[in-house]
Amino acid sequence: MANWDDIKSEWETTKITLAALAEKHDIKRGTLKSRKSQGDGMPIIVTGTSYTFIPLL
Repeated sequence: MANWDDIKSEWETTKITLAALAEKHDIKRGTLKSRKSQGDGMPIIVTGTSYTFIPLL
């Protein structure tokens, strides 16, 4: 099971792409996007096929 606190911390403190974050934690990109839409406060910038989380300050 994914440790969402660790995942959130990583997207807030690094420039890891959505694809890389999903692969690293063995979860689907769609799952990360879904968590975002559930109010986890992680805006996503989409450029081409790359996704980047931008932390809220």
